[in-house]
Amino acid sequence: MESKKYFLILILKVLFKNCIDAQCLTGQDFCSKGIEGNGGCYSKSFEICYDGVICRSYEKYCKKGNLVCGINEKYCSKGEAGNGGCYSEINEICYDGAICRPGEKICSNGSFGKGGCFLPSAYICNKGLICRSHQKVCPKGFYGNGGCFIEGTAICYDGVICRSGEKYCPNGTSGNGSCYSDITQSCNDGFLCRQNQKYCPKGKAGNGGCYSDIINNCNDGLLCSPNESYCPIGLAGKGGCYSSSIHKCYDGFLCRINLKYCPKGSAGNGGCYSERAYGNGGCYSTVSGTCYDGLICGYFDKLCPKGKLGNGGCLPSTSYCNEGIICRSNEIYCANGSLGLEGCYSKSSSICYDGTICSSIQAVCLKGSRISGNGGCYSEIFHNCFEGLLCRPNEKYCPKGLAGNGGCYSSSSFICYDGLLCRPNEKYCSKGTAGNGGCYNDLFNKCHVGIICKSNEKFCSKGTLGNGGCYNEFFNLCHDGVICRSNEKICPKGTSGSGGCFSSSISQCNNGLVISI
Repeated sequence: MESKKYFLILILKVLFKNCIDAQCLTGQDFCSKGIEGNGGCYSKSFEICYDGVICRSYEKYCKKGNLVCGINEKYCSKGEAGNGGCYSEINEICYDGAICRPGEKICSNGSFGKGGCFLPSAYICNKGLICRSHQKVCPKGFYGNGGCFIEGTAICYDGVICRSGEKYCPNGTSGNGSCYSDITQSCNDGFLCRQNQKYCPKGKAGNGGCYSDIINNCNDGLLCSPNESYCPIGLAGKGGCYSSSIHKCYDGFLCRINLKYCPKGSAGNGGCYSERAYGNGGCYSTVSGTCYDGLICGYFDKLCPKGKLGNGGCLPSTSYCNEGIICRSNEIYCANGSLGLEGCYSKSSSICYDGTICSSIQAVCLKGSRISGNGGCYSEIFHNCFEGLLCRPNEKYCPKGLAGNGGCYSSSSFICYDGLLCRPNEKYCSKGTAGNGGCYNDLFNKCHVGIICKSNEKFCSKGTLGNGGCYNEFFNLCHDGVICRSNEKICPKGTSGSGGCFSSSISQCNNGLVISI
């Protein structure tokens, strides 16, 4: 098979080349695709092919990565001072990769800057930083990258240039710092405020900021009004500003003054609630509510504790508690069973069957050993129970078998064959070595060891060369499990290949390998 593939690829390459050459005009040649270009048709009288690139006959080719310079130009190689390039030595000079004009010098890369070309009569070079001759250098420092500045109009603060008369506010935990005027501003740990303001540092309650003590007061990073009090962060809440005439503070939680606070507990999360609201904890009125370990209930309610059956809750006087499940006084508890989940039910109208609650006029369909269905409640007037499956009275039950999963069926429309439902005019083809079987009509089909073939087809048994199957003897032949065309021969399995069908007019068999002639 490998030699056949190689032979086919060789033929395709020849055909492909002839096809490409055929697209070029008479007198033209084809320039093959190369590393430098995609090729194409070209005239050998006027053009030349360079590795996929077509140039004129008087031209040369400059490979990728190189630079084309003018005839009067020179090339400045890349260096520490610059990336180089083409330059005219009449007007320009090359300094270690930088191209400068006559009279200019090179300022080498240094700790203050990247350097470059500069005119000594107008500029000065200081460790890579080029400044005008009347400027001074602010070296790179702790606060900034430095730069050029004019003494008298600006001042240098450890790498930061500020205006004359300004000071520098260093970076801090509260802000990023900047230049400022100490006449109008003050520096507070990197944060600038006006002179008539105070600074509230960042705290647990807020991010702080500038404030006027006439309008605000500072409380652990939170700004409150002068007529407000501060409720610190606690176990119950995040605190905040509040008016003592309206609210009270309970361990970080704010409640109205006419309410009480229900602390968080095992039954609820605690918190504030209005007088008429009942929920999972909160503030409550002793007239209308009761606090049970974080849970707010009605004044006359009791607590149903969390148990192994449920999460509990508020228990009205008309109900009772059963291990965390609340049922009404006229209900009974149906325990969890194999048929369903637990629940409360009325004994006057319902019955409990192994976890399933059914109506008193219903029966229960239990799960069977073959697990055909999940069972459940049913009316014997409308259904029959078969192994957990509910069927109608006019239906029969086909048990699960080797052929299928069974189910309910009408005897006038189907017949049951070992779990498989077939129509009355069909027969059953049992599962065999050739296939999984199934239903079939013997007027049009035949059964062969689990496989169903058409009546005009024959069966090719599984052999050493193939898995067999159905075939038409007018168009095909069976050879040891392989179905070939009538004009084909079989190539037996050998050391070189797995064998197969082949036509002797275009192929030959070589020790299990089919090769084209």
